[in-house]
Amino acid sequence: MLRKLTLVFFILLAGGAAAHGNLKLINGRWYDGSGFVPKTMYSVEGVLRTSFDGQARVVDLGGRFVIPPFGDAHNHAFGDDTNLERELARFLRAGVFYVKNPNNSASLANAVRPHVNKPESVDVIYANGGLTKAGGHPSQIYAPLGERFADAYVTVDSEAELAAKWAGILAGRPDFLKIYLQHSEDAATNRGLKLALLPAILERAHRDGLTVTAHVTSAADFHAAVAAGVDEIAHLPLGTITEADATLAARKKITVVTTLLSHRPDEGFKDQRANLTLLERAGVNVVLGVDSGHLVVEEAHAVGQLGVYTMPELLHLLVETTPRTIFPKRKIGRLDDGYEASLLALDGNPLEDPSAMGRIVTRIKQGHLLEVPPDTVTEEQRRNAEGYALLNHVRFDDAIALFRENTAKFPQSSNAWDSLGEAYMGAGKRDLAIESYRKALELNPKNTNAEAMLKKLRGE
Repeated sequence: MLRKLTLVFFILLAGGAAAHGNLKLINGRWYDGSGFVPKTMYSVEGVLRTSFDGQARVVDLGGRFVIPPFGDAHNHAFGDDTNLERELARFLRAGVFYVKNPNNSASLANAVRPHVNKPESVDVIYANGGLTKAGGHPSQIYAPLGERFADAYVTVDSEAELAAKWAGILAGRPDFLKIYLQHSEDAATNRGLKLALLPAILERAHRDGLTVTAHVTSAADFHAAVAAGVDEIAHLPLGTITEADATLAARKKITVVTTLLSHRPDEGFKDQRANLTLLERAGVNVVLGVDSGHLVVEEAHAVGQLGVYTMPELLHLLVETTPRTIFPKRKIGRLDDGYEASLLALDGNPLEDPSAMGRIVTRIKQGHLLEVPPDTVTEEQRRNAEGYALLNHVRFDDAIALFRENTAKFPQSSNAWDSLGEAYMGAGKRDLAIESYRKALELNPKNTNAEAMLKKLRGE
């Protein structure tokens, strides 16, 4: 069972994220794109300045290493208000200030919008419902969840249907358009859009000021997306791309998002060293993103293990390339005069010790000094979230195994049993789902979700 939003976090965070006037930031070692330079900087009305003669509150950075905040170009967080307070704290604590959500329910995101894109919060852009064919990906994820996620995807099978649905797509106020290609090379296994529709979709999107991000699975999908001229490709494909496609992607200025840390089959990752090498050699704009419960710093470490990028290059991807790709019209990603006064002060030099990126001492966002609540997520909650990530990717057996481990370790947790019941129900194992929900209700008679699910499963 997932918990709903409370106001506690926002009251706490708003109280600790005041823009206490202008700031004089002393004793910091500031990242200049290649190394760290000791100097004093100012935050004046939320903007960095190298000099300022007015009144300013002094913030002593204690000799720490100052870098811009991190960006994540592919994360499904903040799609609804479930666990929102915890997710906001988790991302701010990790220094991830900029997020691109590549698919979500437009209506459910409306509950989140008042709490994001503010100086004391995380900045998020949304695709809202992505375009796919009838029965295509990600319908297998959202359809079982019922009407609540009815607008998490839009099915389009002809140009006439695209024309009929276009006004509704725009009415959802997407920040960009997401399209799905999945095994376009094989009619029998294709779970994405018909390739013949791509020119019409791109023409309409670009005409209305929307960039287009293409979800791809195979190397053939990657080729089709490049040939069509999409603006961004979400996921390195499970398969090896060609040098010709990498070169064409560079010429068309197409961005590629990594997502090594995803719930797709692990065997596909053996191709990614070759793919990233080709993309890097061709000069393609590569950015970092995850498709799992991980944080983008972990994605950077995973990419780093492939040996394609040096640590300075990875840091550049994290703090400049990825944030500025998400918000191309904003002055972020650098610590220069005139840029937004958003920064992280680290207890260590990340160029020498990558683990320092996890040791953030000071967080400032648009001139607001943030005081983020400490991490109170329990092991049970963390494992529960991992299980739901698996569940959301229709990996029922894996989710069941993880939830079963959670109930074994925390047998008195009603929430753990409730989650196991949901996994069993998704897998069509009715009797086991009833047993799990019954146990959840025994442990907590006020568990209304378990009570409702039991009635549903029993046909009451």
